[in-house]
Amino acid sequence: MKPEVLQFEPVSVEDARKALDSAVVAPAPTRDPSLLRAPSDPSSLVLSDRALRWLSELPAEARPFALPRDFVRIANRLADAWQDPDACLKYLDSLLFSDRPRKRGFPDQVGLEIARLRDYRMARAGLLPAGPHSDVWSEVEGFQRLDRRGATKPV
Repeated sequence: MKPEVLQFEPVSVEDARKALDSAVVAPAPTRDPSLLRAPSDPSSLVLSDRALRWLSELPAEARPFALPRDFVRIANRLADAWQDPDACLKYLDSLLFSDRPRKRGFPDQVGLEIARLRDYRMARAGLLPAGPHSDVWSEVEGFQRLDRRGATKPV
């Protein structure tokens, strides 16, 4: 089988530049992330009965406060998914780990509450040992935890 021969037409550098400049494609318009959000739903402004029941049944160490106050829609959705470990963990992971580079993320307190809920849900599903579990930072030589005042805490 013979290789295909490419046909070339000799052109000057100036002609090639003109051809390339005229063929410049404008960048694709960026999509407004607000268009990706679910449409506003009046029920997303008030905690559902299921969410209120779910919050009241959570132990104090796992119960979020800032999340249901500031992100009602997410709290309602978590309450709906809570009984299905796979769906719940998938949703919690989607909140914690985003592949959208410009996503701002949650305020610190809310992010910590979501992470705590994820750990608690994993423990209830038998995916983590109950109680204190291994901390990756405890494996780092010289790592020290600090409390709010800057005093060293045991790892």
